[in-house]
Amino acid sequence: MKRKILYLFTLLLVAAFPLMNTFYQVFRGISVSFIHSFERVAPFSFQIPPLFHKYIHFYLTDFWALGLMVGALSFKEVRLKELFLNRHSRYLTLYTGVALLSIIFSLFSSYFFQYTTLINLTLGFLVFHLVYTLVQKEWLPSLLWAFLAVATLECLIGTGQFVMQHSLGLSFLSEPQITPYMENIAVYPVSPGSFFAKLPWIPEGHTAMLRAYGTFDHPNMLGAYLAVSLFITYLLFITSKKRKLLLALLPLQILTLALTFSRGPIFAWGLGTCLFFGIGFFKKSLFSVEERKYFLQLGGWIGVMFLAILAILFKELATRGGFVNTNALSAASDGGRLLFYKIALTLFLAYPLLGIGYNGFAIFPYETIQSELLGANPTGALAHNFFLQIASETGLLGLIMILLFIGSLYKPFLKERLTPLTLLLGVTLLALLLTGLVDHFLWTYPSGRTLFFIFCGFLGVTQKKELFCSKSVNPL
Repeated sequence: MKRKILYLFTLLLVAAFPLMNTFYQVFRGISVSFIHSFERVAPFSFQIPPLFHKYIHFYLTDFWALGLMVGALSFKEVRLKELFLNRHSRYLTLYTGVALLSIIFSLFSSYFFQYTTLINLTLGFLVFHLVYTLVQKEWLPSLLWAFLAVATLECLIGTGQFVMQHSLGLSFLSEPQITPYMENIAVYPVSPGSFFAKLPWIPEGHTAMLRAYGTFDHPNMLGAYLAVSLFITYLLFITSKKRKLLLALLPLQILTLALTFSRGPIFAWGLGTCLFFGIGFFKKSLFSVEERKYFLQLGGWIGVMFLAILAILFKELATRGGFVNTNALSAASDGGRLLFYKIALTLFLAYPLLGIGYNGFAIFPYETIQSELLGANPTGALAHNFFLQIASETGLLGLIMILLFIGSLYKPFLKERLTPLTLLLGVTLLALLLTGLVDHFLWTYPSGRTLFFIFCGFLGVTQKKELFCSKSVNPL
């Protein structure tokens, strides 16, 4: 019974975390007092930029993970040492220590809010600890199906948002309230003769098209999530019996991914797909004879669907820029990213060992290092690169811990015999890391961190037990 309860709550965490993307601001008065206290002693002119989250806050997924840990410890299903110091988790635990030291020895050592962000970081890591230690081999098929079920809901929400050009009123599912007329909302200009801008409910003079968000904080996060769901669909189509259902879901997933207009996730999905089918094609022993037949069929269907959706959205993609052409919008986006890369690298070189302090990128006085960087980041944006974000804030020590963590997952993966599941998870994690080369949300946003660490945990689980079989075993 205890194991069934843990299974149910783990399944809900894995599948429904996009629907828990709601945060609660607590101790607002204390947070404000931390700001005023630091302003009085700061060795520079300290101002909070608009995008910096200045209040102590926790997401629903944080409470869920914490409750799951308490339950697992109470049921004696796991020990603290096993949870935090296993062969993978120990690097994340060490990183937390490095992050603490980075704050202590930073300009923000007396800005006490920074220490509270370590709680958010630890709760993010807890998702990996729990998935790795609690999930059993036989749970994986049903967990993947549950993930795909919620991904289908995200597709419907994201597509609906794009067609209607506003949010759908699903705040109870953590949908953000958005229109293309709000500030800091991801949009692109209306393309000349756009079919979507001529829909009867779109007002005249509509000049900006809202990209699909789903229930995430930004279309890039939805894009990465849908890329993962597509990889899951590949595996289930090849190994399960519900192929007609999965074949019907594929075009919806690819279409919604395209409607995010998120270049990083889309290119990562394309490269991951090529790698998945490339390895599967040349490694003949990976699939049975029957599975290989469906593997080849799937490749053909994906090609047809991709070309069809490309034809439908070609004008929109060209107006967005960065896919089939370069325009002012994509050039400005690329220029911004290059600036943040330069800032992050400059910070890392100036503070190579421990960085500028965890969570300090948005509020650091860059002009203290290079005078020409004065006012370079007035909104408080982040590094737009997973690895540079870590390196700039926690230095070489922090970056090494995270690279050792990722390496500990891939080392057995590269040594052991591939199976369809390990290929899927290895490619999925690689695609996420490729996305991380052009964005930071897998590290800095709770929903992105949860997605990343769930699939890190899944890859770790496959190394603990005998590998995936196509038959699903449900512990309930």
